[in-house]
Amino acid sequence: SWFMEIGRRHSPAVKKLGMLLFGKFIHPHEHVQVNSATWYASALLPISLFFGPVPCVLGVLALGFGDPLAATVGRRWGRVRLRAARSLEGTLTFAGVTFAAGLALLLVAHPELSAGARVLLAAVAAVTGALTELFSGRIDDNFSIPVAVAGSTALTLALLA
Repeated sequence: SWFMEIGRRHSPAVKKLGMLLFGKFIHPHEHVQVNSATWYASALLPISLFFGPVPCVLGVLALGFGDPLAATVGRRWGRVRLRAARSLEGTLTFAGVTFAAGLALLLVAHPELSAGARVLLAAVAAVTGALTELFSGRIDDNFSIPVAVAGSTALTLALLA
């Protein structure tokens, strides 16, 4: 991802190829800034190195389910503005969807965890993800959300142990 980012900054041919392949799928600001996929791939490295499977997958779920649904709900139905073009409706959607996805995963894939631990971990992932998305500023939320969720759920698991 970073080779492509560097390549498109230094080579008009690489930039043209990238826009031909991905131009319809990226946000307008990503034509000149680092794209979301690069930030997401960059987040996968530290979470996979420093956290176990449960925190990693909860971080990925938060970004993969909570973030896009929050954006959709926020754009279409968001009325109560919170900050930085974020809405209460989008933030609550992020938390609800992340909680549901996290709990479903933990119920199916982690029977070794108690029911209370599953609910707590899903709730921590949901709240951390929603707040991180709401307050992400200079750091792209495609990086900060998986890292923050993985970190908070890893800490929660450690405290439960």
